[in-house]
Amino acid sequence: MNFSRLGLLITLLLSVRAAVAQEFGGGVLNFVTGGDRFEALTTAMPGRAGAPSVVREEVSGSAVVIRGTDDRWSISGRAGEMSLGAERLILASGVVVPTKLWNGQLGAGY
Repeated sequence: MNFSRLGLLITLLLSVRAAVAQEFGGGVLNFVTGGDRFEALTTAMPGRAGAPSVVREEVSGSAVVIRGTDDRWSISGRAGEMSLGAERLILASGVVVPTKLWNGQLGAGY
């Protein structure tokens, strides 16, 4: 699969995932082909009295970059964001939790 087709596919999957999340409050899309994997996850929880709304979005994937007869090399990555509807104050410590929290990971395997 060349990179332009992969980019188009990822854009399409993210668009569908966003529409599913908006309509139903969450969604998961998976795409697996020939050892390569792509996943997009969205979870939405509406706010209620005393608690802000929470939206969690995450994409992850892995791809085989070298495949031999007895071994293979792969790369993987994951990125996510959690959004809170409002800042929260932890009273005991005075720490304010921001409205956006990020997570990122990269890896390689043999």
